[in-house]
Amino acid sequence: MRLSRVRIGSLRQFRDPIEIDGLHEGINLFVGPNGAGKSTIVRAIRAAFFERYSSSSVTDLQPREESGAGPTVEVDFTSGGHRYQLRKRFLSRKRCSLDIDGRLLENAEAEGCLADLLGFQYAGKGASKAEHWGVPGLLWIQQGGGQEIHEAVLHAADHLRKALDESLGEVASTGGDELFERVQAEREKLLTRTGQPTGELREAAGLLSAAQEKLAGLAAQLATYREQVDRFAVLNAQVLAESREQPWRRLDAEARQAQEQLAGIEKAREALATDHALLTQSGAQTRLLEQQQAWFAEQAARLDQRRQAAAGAGAQLADAEQALLPRRQMLDAAQQAQDHAQAALVAAERRAGRRRLLERIAELLQHHARLQGAIAQGREIAARLNRHRQEIAVRWIGTEQLQALRTRDREIQAAGIRLESIATGLSYRLEPGRSIDRDGESLEGSGESQLVRRTVLNIPQIGTVTIEPGGGHDLAQVAGRKASLESTQANLLQSLGLDSIAAAEQRLQECRALEQAAQVEQALLDQLAPKGLEALAAELAAFAGELAAVRSRLAQSQSQSQSSAEEPAEGLAEECADGPAAGSPGERAAARLPGLEEARQLQADASLRLRQAQAAEQAARAACATAKSATQHAEGELAQLEAAVQAEDYQRRVAQNQAELQATRLRYGSLAAKVETVQRSIDAARPQVMLQDAERLARSATQALQAHEQRRNELRDLQWQLDAAGAMGLEEQLAQASADLERIQRRHRELDRRARALDLLAGMLKAKRQALTLRLQAPLLKHLNHYLQVLMPGASVTIDESLKPVALSLGAGAAADRHGFRDSADAAGCFEELSFGTREQISLISRLAYADLLKEANRPTLIILDDCLVNTDTARMSQMKRILYDAATRHQILLFSCHPDRWQDLGTPARQVQSFLKAKLPAEAA
Repeated sequence: MRLSRVRIGSLRQFRDPIEIDGLHEGINLFVGPNGAGKSTIVRAIRAAFFERYSSSSVTDLQPREESGAGPTVEVDFTSGGHRYQLRKRFLSRKRCSLDIDGRLLENAEAEGCLADLLGFQYAGKGASKAEHWGVPGLLWIQQGGGQEIHEAVLHAADHLRKALDESLGEVASTGGDELFERVQAEREKLLTRTGQPTGELREAAGLLSAAQEKLAGLAAQLATYREQVDRFAVLNAQVLAESREQPWRRLDAEARQAQEQLAGIEKAREALATDHALLTQSGAQTRLLEQQQAWFAEQAARLDQRRQAAAGAGAQLADAEQALLPRRQMLDAAQQAQDHAQAALVAAERRAGRRRLLERIAELLQHHARLQGAIAQGREIAARLNRHRQEIAVRWIGTEQLQALRTRDREIQAAGIRLESIATGLSYRLEPGRSIDRDGESLEGSGESQLVRRTVLNIPQIGTVTIEPGGGHDLAQVAGRKASLESTQANLLQSLGLDSIAAAEQRLQECRALEQAAQVEQALLDQLAPKGLEALAAELAAFAGELAAVRSRLAQSQSQSQSSAEEPAEGLAEECADGPAAGSPGERAAARLPGLEEARQLQADASLRLRQAQAAEQAARAACATAKSATQHAEGELAQLEAAVQAEDYQRRVAQNQAELQATRLRYGSLAAKVETVQRSIDAARPQVMLQDAERLARSATQALQAHEQRRNELRDLQWQLDAAGAMGLEEQLAQASADLERIQRRHRELDRRARALDLLAGMLKAKRQALTLRLQAPLLKHLNHYLQVLMPGASVTIDESLKPVALSLGAGAAADRHGFRDSADAAGCFEELSFGTREQISLISRLAYADLLKEANRPTLIILDDCLVNTDTARMSQMKRILYDAATRHQILLFSCHPDRWQDLGTPARQVQSFLKAKLPAEAA
């Protein structure tokens, strides 16, 4: 049988007609992605042959949401030298026609001819099912069903038997089968097909089982009676002993004692939680005080920096003025500056070491006193906070104002340097007792000055000398600008209540220090009283009442073995030491000793300045003036900062911070030690174990009492049961049951021997018949082994009477290919034990063998494979392609796949399913 053309219209996704023509002998490969319509084409071909044209159960063929559509299928094919044209339309305007070499058959007649030709049958009602598909159902594999073959073989068995020349029918008509059926009938009177008892044998077995159960029941009753007598004696002794000892009372007393111990531990835990809160508060206060102490240390470091800056400026000034002095003098000056710096460091370390300690807080655990101290401390902190804010308001200076002062000061210094560089220098050295007059000012001894305007010198007994400074207009302009800047600077300083820019810098630092102190005080106040001092006072009053209530409760529970919490002591004591002595306001640090390279550079600079003194006199004077201005500025800043740091208020705050920090650290350590001690005592008491003991003892007491009551009830019930059993005569009933059982056993043995004899005879006849059947299955096994040796060399397959493959055996040649079995160590296995992929492969070659058998019997064959061998590995896939190519020399094969790359070497071109959709065909005429 060979299909040549298929036309499909209004069927599922093919709303427009498509036509597949040019189908040739051998393999026709159709490929396309999922959803392209491959399975729809297969469904259309199956519907054309299997479904009655008049069926109303094929609505799945209609396109979605087109309930009025009439699916149509046309198939042209040849078979046995005849040309067939099949036309079917379903659901709407139903009809069927079959043209055979020009002879037209229609409707039921046409369908009957198709069924006889291909070997299948139509469903009497409803849609066609697997049991109706016959030979096509065996050769046409649906998607996902390639591994299932047994049912398909059963449904095609009649047609396969006809292909074997009806040999099985001839065997059935022999006299041997008549004997087999008679033996089988006698056997079935006593045994089922599976060997289970039935009929008289099952009835005898039932009587035997009932008699055995009755005998066992009576024996069990008698044994129970005797056990109950023994149990009664044991229970009676236990109940009497428990009534005397009453163990539940002792367990209940122990449980109450454990509960009392747990209550004590719970009170200790409450006290521990309070101590934990105090410990957290103390830790936070310590951190705040440490931050304030760090700020004080930063001020001390800033003082050292300013001392170093002043010393450096002085050294530079000395270098500029004494550039020609011997290197020894420069070294002595540097050494003196270093000694001064070392002295300052020693003084700072001595001050850092003079810390006054806070008195240790005695009896810290007295909560009442702690709250009073907290309120007092909070009020003091609030007072300090108000003072800080008032001082900030009085002493406030803005950053913009300070920046303006700095800018103008730099301009004044630049103007002064410029003025000195262009002014005329006046140096004089007079004899002792002599003097001269300079613009009304008497000059004596020696000295020097800068003349920036016209100056008259009156020399007694000699006359007057008028000096006009050089520079002309520039000198006057620079002098005027400097005077203007100094006047503006003085007015701004006077408006701020300051006398110098260094005082402004110090005022800004003091404001920042006051702001930081205010923040620290506010943080301390918030930490001490988060809800305010009034809340602390309310808490003090509430705690006083709670303390009285606790003391009252403690007085009432004097009989308890442990106290609930340790009573804190009252009172707070402090011991203070003197603060560090303030350093001398006039103390100055020595100049920083320069390094070797720096000293060499300074000496080289000095030599250069000496050699170039006359040529660079003006530049030397400018450098000297700059150094002198920088020195004065640095010493002024240093004096201001030293005055502030050494002030009595600043030292008082440092000492107060140290004292508070020491006291807070002592409180923290004491609280931490107490918390650890209490926690260890709680852990040592093992409250969880104690709680479990209390629960265990309480349950044990309850269970002991319940068990006692249960035993009493059981004793009463046993008494009643023993009284009832004594009147039943169990031993007499047991003797009668034993006699009945012996009689029933004899009858059962007779029937069982007969059943086993008939079963043996039927097995021997069946084996003889199977040996004859094997000879008749040889043609099918020949075709099966033809394909199997390509797939698994050396393997063999076993088929049963219904021609189904039931087992696969691997020979020595297939030993390396045992991965098809679920247990690869087995050399053989039944069909259902094979892996999914191997079952699919064996099923396909079996179908090809059936097709070869039908072909030899001159029956039409067509093989349709929809997405088969999807679970086949690469090695097996190559062998299966060889098998398909060989089968295609005898049969037409329609192969549909969504994996075109797996079939590239099949030896046939692949046709894309989408190409059928591109060709628009005219719709079928109504």
